[in-house]
Amino acid sequence: MNPKSLPPLSGSGNRSRRKMVLQSPAPSEGVLLSAAKLFAGRARHDAQECRIFAELGVSLLPDTVRAERRQIAMMLVRHPQTPMPVLQLLAADADPLTAYPVLKNTPGIAPQTLVRQAERGPDSLRKILAQRVDLPPEAAKALAVHGGAEVISLLLARDDLVVTDAIADALLARPAIVSEFGIKLAAKGIMSPQALMAQYLTLDAPLRTKALAAAEMEALVETATAMQIPGQPASNRARAALRCDPAISSALENAALHSDHRQFDAALAKGLSLPRALATEVSQDPGGDALAIALKALNISEAVAGNIFVRQLGSRMGLEQIRGLMRLHARLSLSAAQMLVRSWSQAAPASTQPAHHAALTTETDGKARLRGTSDPNRTQTTAPRPQTGTGLTVQRQTETGKRSA
Repeated sequence: MNPKSLPPLSGSGNRSRRKMVLQSPAPSEGVLLSAAKLFAGRARHDAQECRIFAELGVSLLPDTVRAERRQIAMMLVRHPQTPMPVLQLLAADADPLTAYPVLKNTPGIAPQTLVRQAERGPDSLRKILAQRVDLPPEAAKALAVHGGAEVISLLLARDDLVVTDAIADALLARPAIVSEFGIKLAAKGIMSPQALMAQYLTLDAPLRTKALAAAEMEALVETATAMQIPGQPASNRARAALRCDPAISSALENAALHSDHRQFDAALAKGLSLPRALATEVSQDPGGDALAIALKALNISEAVAGNIFVRQLGSRMGLEQIRGLMRLHARLSLSAAQMLVRSWSQAAPASTQPAHHAALTTETDGKARLRGTSDPNRTQTTAPRPQTGTGLTVQRQTETGKRSA
C-alpha cells in the first residue's frame, strides 16, 4: 500500500493505526519460507510442482529477508529435487551464511558465481570453494588472488589442481604467500629458477640445492649474453668483481672475532647493499649456507670465511658442518653467489630497501623477478654503481683504466 494514498488521519488512535499500516509486512514476507517448508517436507515432486516452485523461488527470493533466506537454503540444499535456478540464486547470495550450505553441497554451480564469491569472501566461504571438486580455473585464480593462508594451503593440497599461468602469477605476486608456501609452490613446479633463487631463505635443503644449480646456470647465461653484446665491458666488470673490499672483509672478521653480532650484521648489510633485517636473517640462517653464499658474494677469502664460520656458527655447529660450509664457499662461483644475493634483495619488501641500495641489474618486468624465464634476450638495464665497490658493486671503468695505466 502506498502511504501517500492514505487519507489524512487525526488523533492519537488514528496515528497508531497509520503507523501499523506503514509497518505492515511486505506481501511476500514469509510466503517463500512457507512454500520451501512444504517443498522440503515431501520426498517426491512431479515435474509441474518443481516448475511452479522454481518460478516462485526465482520471483520471491530477491525480496525475501536474510533470516528467511538462510532457513530456506538449509532446507532446500538437502532435497534432491530442489530446482537448480533456486540453488543458483542461493549460491550467489551476498550473505555468506545463505550461500555457504549451497556452495558446500551443490555441484554444478555457475563458474561466474564461484568467481564472484571467491572475490567477495570471507575466507570461511573461500575455504569451501577451495575444496569443491568442480572448481574451475577462473575461480581457483580468484582464490589465489584473494584467499588467506588457510585458503591457499587447501588449494595447494589438491592433487587434481591444474596450475595455469594465471594462477601461478597470482600466487607469485603475493610475497607473503610465496614466503610461507615456497616449498609447496616449488613442489608443484610453480616457482621458476628466478623464484627459487629469490625465495632461497624460505626453502628446505633439497630445494636450496636446486636454487644453487639455478643460480649457476643463470650466471652462465648472463655471462654468455654479456659477451655477445658489442661494446659490453664484460672483462672490466669481471676484473673488478674479483676484488674484495678490504674494509668490509676486515669489519666482518673483527665483528665475528669479538662476537659482535650487531656490528657483523651492519657490515654485511653495507657490503651487500641489503636491508638490515635481511642481513640479520642471512647471518642467522640455521644451516649457515646463506651466510656462506653472502661471504662468497663479497669475495671474502677462504681463510677469512673459515674464521667467520667458526666464530659465528661454532657455538651451534659441529666441525663437519662448518667444513661443509667451507666447501660450499669454495665451490660456488662468485657470479652465482652475487646473483643469489641480488635476487634476495629484489624480493625484499620495498619498505625495507635501503636508500643507498643499487642492484647490479633490474629487470624491466616486475613479474619476471619471480616467474621469469631464463631467456638470455630479456631486457635489462644496468643500475648506477657506487664509487666505492664491494663484491656486489662494480667500480667505474675509468678507475680500472687508471690502475691499468
